[in-house]
Amino acid sequence: MVRLLDSDALVFEYPGPVRAVDGVTLHIEAGELVVVLGPNGSGKSTLLRLLGGLLEPLAGEVRIGGERLALLGHRKRARKLAMVPQGVRALPDMTVAAFVDGGRYSHRGVLGRPGQEDTRVVARALADCDVEGLGDRLLDQVSGGQAQRVLIARALAQEAEVLLVDEPTSSLDPEHQIRTFELLARLTCEGRGVVVVTHDLNLASQFAT
Repeated sequence: MVRLLDSDALVFEYPGPVRAVDGVTLHIEAGELVVVLGPNGSGKSTLLRLLGGLLEPLAGEVRIGGERLALLGHRKRARKLAMVPQGVRALPDMTVAAFVDGGRYSHRGVLGRPGQEDTRVVARALADCDVEGLGDRLLDQVSGGQAQRVLIARALAQEAEVLLVDEPTSSLDPEHQIRTFELLARLTCEGRGVVVVTHDLNLASQFAT
């Protein structure tokens, strides 16, 4: 198996101090869908943000493809790693299609203009997340569940090797909960690695590798 993401003895503390992550070592290989379970406040989302480089660990390090994540430039990091947060507090004033297309920036040249491949990938991401009919709608005009699927579509458009997903089904109806995990499982069949934080034990037991 191809090792995609590694963390070695990660430690993180919030002011207090409150140790949220204490010595976590994790290895994600191509084809794996790893689910992180635990009660609220146990450090699941903090771990995901550490793996994504959004937080700096007190100790330990994260490597992706054998390279230290902290040393990767933004464009190279975006090609290797995509994150789906629980939500976005302030959605930008743009259409759904334009927002998802923003996930393609690392694949473009200096001028940043979308090409045929970008258009194809964005269309597929919208369809995979069942939001293809919302492309012309403004982000503040979609429901909470639709917005959550749009966030996933943007991450898919990055075509990154590793996908980190934080509670992707919390605002979704049961049908879309299952379809979302089926989509994530399909990505692993394509050779990607996926890490998901969830509270849903049934979905975890059904789809986690």
